[in-house]
Amino acid sequence: MKTIYFVLFFFCSINVHALDRVALIIGNANYEIAPLNNSINDAQAIKESLERLNFEVTLIKNANKRTMLREIESFVSSFNEDTTSLFFYAGHAVQLFSMNYLLPINSLNAIEESFDTLLDTEKIKLFENEAINLDSLTALIEDGNSKRNLVFLDACRTNPINVSRDGLSEALTTSKETLIAYSTSPGKKASDGVENSPYTKAFLKSINNSNQTIEVMLKEVANQVSSDSNQKQVPWYTSNLTSSFCFNEIGGQCVETTFIPNIPYLEGLNHIAIKVSDDGSKYIGQMENGIFQGKGVLYYADGSVHEGYFDNNKKHGEGKHIEPNGKIFTGPFIEGNRHGSGIINWPNGATIKTEWQNGVRTYNEKNTYKGDRKFTLKGIVWEGNGLLEFVSGAFYDGQFKDGKYNGWGKYVFPDGKVHIGNFVDGLFTGSGTLKYPNGDEVNGNFKNGFASGRGTMYFSSNDAIYTGEILTNRAHGFGTYENTNGSYYKGTFLNGKRHGEGVFTGPDGKRFKFSYEFGNIINTAPIFD
Repeated sequence: MKTIYFVLFFFCSINVHALDRVALIIGNANYEIAPLNNSINDAQAIKESLERLNFEVTLIKNANKRTMLREIESFVSSFNEDTTSLFFYAGHAVQLFSMNYLLPINSLNAIEESFDTLLDTEKIKLFENEAINLDSLTALIEDGNSKRNLVFLDACRTNPINVSRDGLSEALTTSKETLIAYSTSPGKKASDGVENSPYTKAFLKSINNSNQTIEVMLKEVANQVSSDSNQKQVPWYTSNLTSSFCFNEIGGQCVETTFIPNIPYLEGLNHIAIKVSDDGSKYIGQMENGIFQGKGVLYYADGSVHEGYFDNNKKHGEGKHIEPNGKIFTGPFIEGNRHGSGIINWPNGATIKTEWQNGVRTYNEKNTYKGDRKFTLKGIVWEGNGLLEFVSGAFYDGQFKDGKYNGWGKYVFPDGKVHIGNFVDGLFTGSGTLKYPNGDEVNGNFKNGFASGRGTMYFSSNDAIYTGEILTNRAHGFGTYENTNGSYYKGTFLNGKRHGEGVFTGPDGKRFKFSYEFGNIINTAPIFD
């Protein structure tokens, strides 16, 4: 048999001071007619998720009307003005003459026994006696002293009684900070699913999204359910909320309005949607029926970001792919793969041109030179300013003499490393700067590509600067390592690590003597002036 769920949620937005969060969950499954399979599973899963989000939860299973009313009254009486109250109902529900009713255990026999023989007014009286009127329930909760009420109805999986219409009707507009959400459109049926209903499954998947308002979350849930059901089940909601609520608020960052991140790439677009996938990735952009379609931004779980055009969930068209280390590829994609001419940029400013075929990097057949030339007895040689591009994607842009790099120039390696400075007979020799792909720098005097002597080093991860002796591009000898907070260390270094004696001076001026071996602290003591 199929399952019907009703969900009522009441929440209070959290700010600096934690507000009360209370929940009553009722799951009905063991009906004497049309018993349900998943309603208890859904209620239990919701309970566990809410407890992890700091709700105080009461779970009631297979309740008759008396039990339901008693628990609801107790629930409402626990409210205070800062309460976030949540009522979740999983079980059968029907509409009768546009009125919605939750069906307790033991109600179906009494209703079905005489339903077909009754006049319309008698049918209404029968339902009022045996079932729970959703409008009355909502009014009871609104009359409590809670700050915000959210009503979720995951129901309408089967119709156990021969009423005139399937599903539920649209709820009345509420008078106080209330949101009412349905697992499917009014008058439509919802799928029962496996273990959990599609709506509950999508709800549980999105409930932990950090600092995501309930409105944005419900749009995400609706997209997921609609996609999974081939548009046969389309959740929706109505609301008169005037402030925001986030299930999983972190750092007081639950925004005061429905939140779509301000992404310059998507500026001017309408109907932007958000979808979080099982692999942890998140898509923000244009969608059709839950599928990435059009312009969007895809955030991967590893920290990579792709901005571009999508077709049927795949990168397709011009795009920009940003890796966690700051490396950026800009160019065309086809069926999810890089395809055609593209540019790779690194955080250090290095740029190279690349060619791709169905996701595989391709290379030119030979090196190419553009620039000045000189006629000699031995033939034509590169002389003056020129650009030499290698099949690997590396290039040299600068001065040439006798066909070799001589003078000032820039050499960009295939991995994004850059030499900028003086070259002698094709080698990086003299004053210059070595820029690593991650943004680290070495400035000083180089010989055959390696810095030696006194120089400076910049570390992009913490904006620290080393000034002192350098050997083979590493701190080696005596030097000073300065931090952005004003603290600094003066001492000896070996192959890039602190080694030997040194003095650390904190931002407050206090000093400490340190002894190191290959970067490991051996001893430390304060210095008293």
